[in-house]
Amino acid sequence: MRDALKILPIGEKAYDEAYKDAMTRIEGQNKDFKDLAHQVLGWITRAKRPMTTSELQHALGVEIGQPKLDESNCPEIAKITSVCAGLVIIDEQSQIIRLVHYTTQEYFDRTWQIWFSDAERNIAEVCVTYLSYDIFNEGPSSTEDHFDAKLELNVLYGYAANYWAHHTNISLIGNSPLVMAFLEKECVVAACTQAMVQSRYSFHAMKPFTGCMGIHLAALAGIHEYMRDMIDKGVNLEAKDQKWGQTPLSWAAENGHEEVVRLLINAKVDVEAKDQGLEQTPLLWAAKNGHKEVVKLLINAKADVDTKDHKRRTPLSWAAVSGHEEVVKLLINAKADVDTKDYMGQTPLSWAAENGREEVAKLLINAKADVDTKDDKSRTPLSWAAENGREEVAKLLINAKADLDTKDDKSRTPLSWAAENGREEVAKLLINAKADVDTKDDKSRTPLSWAAENGREEVAKLLINAKADVDIKDDKSRTPLSWAVKNGREEVVKLLINAKADMDTKDDKGRMPLS
Repeated sequence: MRDALKILPIGEKAYDEAYKDAMTRIEGQNKDFKDLAHQVLGWITRAKRPMTTSELQHALGVEIGQPKLDESNCPEIAKITSVCAGLVIIDEQSQIIRLVHYTTQEYFDRTWQIWFSDAERNIAEVCVTYLSYDIFNEGPSSTEDHFDAKLELNVLYGYAANYWAHHTNISLIGNSPLVMAFLEKECVVAACTQAMVQSRYSFHAMKPFTGCMGIHLAALAGIHEYMRDMIDKGVNLEAKDQKWGQTPLSWAAENGHEEVVRLLINAKVDVEAKDQGLEQTPLLWAAKNGHKEVVKLLINAKADVDTKDHKRRTPLSWAAVSGHEEVVKLLINAKADVDTKDYMGQTPLSWAAENGREEVAKLLINAKADVDTKDDKSRTPLSWAAENGREEVAKLLINAKADLDTKDDKSRTPLSWAAENGREEVAKLLINAKADVDTKDDKSRTPLSWAAENGREEVAKLLINAKADVDIKDDKSRTPLSWAVKNGREEVVKLLINAKADMDTKDDKGRMPLS
């Protein structure tokens, strides 16, 4: 197959024909070999991260519903590769098993449901079976050595713990007896959660820790059938997990599980419950992750649209920075404060400008957000847009009559920031809007001085054409030409000399630019 790929003409159609031929060969094998190939390709194609050979061997050795792994069921690597007709290879250094070519992944992304439609269900069932093994009934590990040994012995455990919820949700097997039984096993659930946490923290940062309850993991995976059963049984729905202090509603909102959120709201849980540390409510989590329908449910349940987390950021602030336009629209319509400031004094518009969220900025400007609001460093949205080259947002702000020459705590204007960072299009907008091209900062440096130092040729050209003073001196009597020469900015030096810059001017140490 690899040799075939080398001689094929470039193009999706040619590659597709080669992969179809390979799959035809796979289909022509005996049933056991064909089924194994389907499982291998299903795992590699649908896994959420690259798999090592040992992880894949364990995955292929799992018998659904059995209490432990029979390692005699784990196929040899040579057999795994041979049944796949050249479609998979192994990286000898990392021991990652992967598809032979990036186009192979693209092909199976389009066609996996034709060749191995049960892949997601199989992966979900394998993960849940693995997590439910008797060895994990002992619960979380009490020492780092024990935890490391458990992961080393059970190589699929880390993957299964972190991605079972994804595969379960995708494959719609949440109401299966297998999943329900897993969620009922308190020690197994706690052990699973410890492995989930380990991917974010060191072992010592996890302590003290005894894990979550089944309702937390059901909320994580969006298993509304299990949640409905727990509601009927009168289980405490306000329980907080012992690492993050999140309620089931918080977990469901964070992951966008609309039906679970609806069930919990109807069960009258506290929609304002904050987790520990981050102090985020369910609405904050949902807004941050762009879960529009969940945001709508929580707003209708009278959740506080201006609630603040530990950094005083609101749902609107999080939605703005992430560019979640529909969520921003919902929050604005719910009368969220468009000018609320976080711990750095930044507003939603400031965050939208910094990150180039054009549509969000438009919504906020239309909602009468203050376009000249200043943060703790006295920087405005236009200042942030200019520094980061957010041309379309800068255009919106300029059209909204934002102050072009507003100065921050270092007396730098938007044009100064655009010049330093070579943001040619934003600089052009500001110059055309009549921004002051010779404005000085707290070191008496102008936009041209910053452009010269950093070799921003196109911006320097714009400033020179706009009649910027080419001989203006900073607080050390250095001119733009002096800065350009010092930093070896040859093209800018040429521009300044052609613009008749004074080559004999001296700085505070008596040095001339070309000396």
